[in-house]
Amino acid sequence: KPTPTDLIESLKVILTENYLLNNLEILDNKSKVEILKSLSELNSKWSLNKNTSSLLVVFVGHGYIDSTSHTYYVPEMGKTSDQSTLLNHLTMASELRALNVKHLAIISISCHSAGMISSAKIFDPTIYEIRPRQIAGSRDAIPPAFREAFNSQSIELGSSVTRPDEIDEFPSFYLQGMIKTLKLFPFQQEGRFLPFSNFLSRTQLYSDNQPGSSGKQGSAYRVSMQSDKGQFIFVVK
Repeated sequence: KPTPTDLIESLKVILTENYLLNNLEILDNKSKVEILKSLSELNSKWSLNKNTSSLLVVFVGHGYIDSTSHTYYVPEMGKTSDQSTLLNHLTMASELRALNVKHLAIISISCHSAGMISSAKIFDPTIYEIRPRQIAGSRDAIPPAFREAFNSQSIELGSSVTRPDEIDEFPSFYLQGMIKTLKLFPFQQEGRFLPFSNFLSRTQLYSDNQPGSSGKQGSAYRVSMQSDKGQFIFVVK
């Protein structure tokens, strides 16, 4: 059975070979300090073209909520007994806001991911949860304004799994759904543009139909969000 790390590597290959993007960074088993450092470096890298950039952040791992209802990601070396080692959703949201990208989308697959939405809203009121739409009988029309050349499209992929057997099975099923969606879309003769909402619908469908996936969500909570400034779009090469 593939581990989340294996699946993220497969996702990297598919994205690199089939989709237009300038930056792809995998933060696998990274600490809080390493994750924040990576976001800071990305901020510096994009200093000249932030307003035309698109960013998708995917987090797969563990989450935590403390006695005061603050929510966190649990990165590598993170200990719930020491909150200084955890990545507060507010901190994460603040770092993402500092990037000031034009199109921001977030997929959070961990416990207490709803806290990421409320945290993101503090820094960007336009952030909202986006739910998968029904696909049957409809195709997404891409407004001309979105058909721009994404000159700085980047994808951050991270897994905070300390050991493969520690994570609930649901994230693995969802990652497999993401992989299948991105692998099949270029061959489905539906054009080059895969909007985020359509991507979520297909991913949900595929992950729900994975053998053995029924009832495997456990305590993991999958939440997806984006800004209403415009929809993140995967662009096929």
